[in-house]
Amino acid sequence: MKSMRRRTALAVAREPAFARALQGCERQSPVLLPAAYAVLLHWLGFARQQVRLQTYAHLLESAEDVVEWVRGSLLTDYQRRLAPADFARFIDRYRERLLAVLGPVRPYLFTYDRLLLWGAKERL
Repeated sequence: MKSMRRRTALAVAREPAFARALQGCERQSPVLLPAAYAVLLHWLGFARQQVRLQTYAHLLESAEDVVEWVRGSLLTDYQRRLAPADFARFIDRYRERLLAVLGPVRPYLFTYDRLLLWGAKERL
């Protein structure tokens, strides 16, 4: 469902009222695929390394709580670019669209991924 959260935010950002206010800016994830980090670590001289994608789960009271959760992460770029009144409308529209997809689920299992990297260089 993570991609649904991102796709919904992007769809709201592309709505005419928000697209104008955002001047076409859309949040893109700066995170690379795990294999790309392994290659980067190799190029940087890390002979021993570990790159893994970890999925965490957090039980929320309801699907409605997802909006508050992503407000502090996924939606922060939009908040920086929008006036407070516009961001409040953005949140309302995001909530409306996202809950139409998620439904009235209680409790709601919220999952999120973290990319964990570790590397060690060989001693000379």
